[in-house]
Amino acid sequence: LAEARRVQAVQPHLRKCFDNLVKLKFGNESKSNDILAMISGENEEIPFFKALKARGNVEKWLLEVEEFMIKTMTAVIRKGWFEYQTSMRRDWVKGNYCQVVVTGGMIAWTFDTEEAFASDEPVVSVQRYYDKAKHQLIELTEIVRGVLSKIQRRTVVALVTQDVHNRDITEGLINNKITDPAAFKWQQQL
Repeated sequence: LAEARRVQAVQPHLRKCFDNLVKLKFGNESKSNDILAMISGENEEIPFFKALKARGNVEKWLLEVEEFMIKTMTAVIRKGWFEYQTSMRRDWVKGNYCQVVVTGGMIAWTFDTEEAFASDEPVVSVQRYYDKAKHQLIELTEIVRGVLSKIQRRTVVALVTQDVHNRDITEGLINNKITDPAAFKWQQQL
């Protein structure tokens, strides 16, 4: 890896360096050292917030790739969370990257559950959220039956799996009459 003269020569080794990063998108020229995006094993391409110049020792610029990955994902997740709060969930699911959807789904579940705990009637509020979660699963079932790209289908399936798990946990909270965010049964989920 360190002996590579061409920056594109790192491509076969990326999986060993980063979890589920299988490819970097370089500039259009064959010897370009501009890194424009990251591509996952599911072939989902997420553009970096700005082009990264791969120069110098491979160890150095791979650390910069990691930094760009973190900054990029932070930005797209923030944007995705804002969109989650201002759009219809079914549209949001189809229009965002898988990692954004999965992370946003967990943030929403945690936020809504803790908001229910903080209400004047936490038992009723948690039950309302449980009903909302069941409705959201029905919506996702309708989406998955429709026309989706391969990556959209994988995204919806990942969210369904997560939402089923979260629904079951919420049902357990109801059955055990958990209404305190400090309760161990809730804390072990975080």
